[in-house]
Amino acid sequence: MTLESLGQDIDSLERRLKEANLKDTERIEILNLLSRTLTFINPPRALEFANEALKLSTLANNKTGLANAYRNLSSIYSYNSFYFQSMEYIQRALVIFQSMGDSVGIANCYISLGHAYRGLQSRQQEVYYHKKSYEIFIRLKIPERIGVAAHNLGESYFNIGEWDKSRQMTLYAIKINDSIKNLSVLSSCYKVMGMLEYSRKDYQQADIYLNKVLAISSELGENSQKVATVESLIGLAAIYKVKGDTKTQLIFLKKAVEFSTKNNLSGYLEAIYMNLVLFFSRENNQNEVQKYIAEFVVVSDSINSRQLKDRSNLASSILVVHALEQDKIKLEEDQLLNDERLRTGKIILVVAILIAVILIWLVMKLYGVNQKIQAANQIFKNQGEIIETQRQHLETLNITKDKFFRIVAHDLKSPLYSLKSFSNLLAEQILDMSKEEIAEMGLKLSVSVENTIKMADNLIEWARLQMNEYTVQPEKVYVSEIVSNTYDVYKNIAESKGITVDRSMTDHLAVNCDRNQITFVIRNLLNNAIKYSRQGGVIKLTADSMPENKVRIAVSDNGIGISGAMMKNLFTVGGNQSKLGTAGEKGTGLGLVLSYEFVKLNSGTIDVESEVDKGTTFSVILPASP
Repeated sequence: MTLESLGQDIDSLERRLKEANLKDTERIEILNLLSRTLTFINPPRALEFANEALKLSTLANNKTGLANAYRNLSSIYSYNSFYFQSMEYIQRALVIFQSMGDSVGIANCYISLGHAYRGLQSRQQEVYYHKKSYEIFIRLKIPERIGVAAHNLGESYFNIGEWDKSRQMTLYAIKINDSIKNLSVLSSCYKVMGMLEYSRKDYQQADIYLNKVLAISSELGENSQKVATVESLIGLAAIYKVKGDTKTQLIFLKKAVEFSTKNNLSGYLEAIYMNLVLFFSRENNQNEVQKYIAEFVVVSDSINSRQLKDRSNLASSILVVHALEQDKIKLEEDQLLNDERLRTGKIILVVAILIAVILIWLVMKLYGVNQKIQAANQIFKNQGEIIETQRQHLETLNITKDKFFRIVAHDLKSPLYSLKSFSNLLAEQILDMSKEEIAEMGLKLSVSVENTIKMADNLIEWARLQMNEYTVQPEKVYVSEIVSNTYDVYKNIAESKGITVDRSMTDHLAVNCDRNQITFVIRNLLNNAIKYSRQGGVIKLTADSMPENKVRIAVSDNGIGISGAMMKNLFTVGGNQSKLGTAGEKGTGLGLVLSYEFVKLNSGTIDVESEVDKGTTFSVILPASP
């Protein structure tokens, strides 16, 4: 029996891992198969197997094992909504497979990319990569992978509303997976067909397909496709709700609760409990309503706790991967140094022989030999300097990467959770909500999206700065022009809080800077001044000449000020939490960091003076332009 045929038999694979005489290559392959099989069944166990495969592959320099481990890690992080980390791992895997010319590995990476873009709701990219994987497996004529790729492409077509293409592709996937008895994927295919028929309002056919999913789930037991099963139970409840058969609807909702509880699918329990609350509200059964509201609260708390634990495990895994990378770099450096020592030893031996021969034949040649030795030593010295420079560069890149992941994990988590909660609730409950509730929820969703986009934009700008992608294009810029344009942008916002903005500067005052970058700085400082000023406050925008051909642009307010503790790390990434404004305005926490970097790029400095409850003054000092 081949390893591929063992892919569905988890117990057999785990037993093989315990064999004492198992080769490293076989162990790595089994670990990756287990991780792949368990990704959507038991993600924590899948993560353990992937990390172990990664460690063994790194030590054994097994490129195929390393690429498959990265691909498995990508799927696990994507399943847990860590899409940035997921993208990094799948790109690593793709680079390795491409360097090996491994078409199967490349196509599998395209599947993972398709799933990642599905999680990001980027539908065109989702379809693009699933279609590419399908075309490769069709060319390679691998039935098992064709069945998987066809199913993925069929579901992607459903997601973009191309139902005819979805039906055609999914029926083909059913034919393939049924012929090779790939029941797990087959159940997911039937789920897609059930969704298609439900969308076409053919509830009888939808009922048939979704019940097929349940039949396969019962046959597979612990190895069933859990997501397809619970979504089918919820879908059947929705069908019987439309039919008006509330008794059967309630049966399926309770089965969904039981299945989700048993298999730790807390994310689905929230939606199911909300449906039960609405069900018993229509039945005017207040006891049951209160019961399921309480269950909803408990499971929400449980989800938050579990997500924290899962994300902690995933974060720990990132550190493990990072440590392995550091170990690999250290091994490569040690190997390079050992090679240098061997070469040095050989050269010294040759030089010694040459010196002996030259001493025998002609003592006067000693000077020439000495010159050669000095030249060789200089080469060794230069090589050592190159190695040290490369090491320092790699260390800087790793520090930058760690900073970026830390910021993404900390600052994007809250708005993304908020966005996900609002969108899920609106999508699931829109038919049961009033127009006023929909409008209120839509407003909250809009604010959450705006905050998330603002945070993502600032993160991208900061990352580009760290990777030296920005170049400065200095020109002569009149300060009054920048201030006037900035004032126009924030005039209405200031007026809405009753804040007066005074401007005092001469028209001829000019600085030598990149217009876009310094405009960003002034906008951010004015925005902060408005945010942290009280109703009826006063903000002053001033500019004046300074010694040594400098210009000072100042933004002053009489707002709430900045505490001494916050002042210490004001321009440090991750050093401060963004504080709410006087009207509850939210910030991204990166505005001042970006402003500091932009001012520094333009050969300037930025200073701050502040006193709590009395106000703050930010001063930007730039080179004057003649």
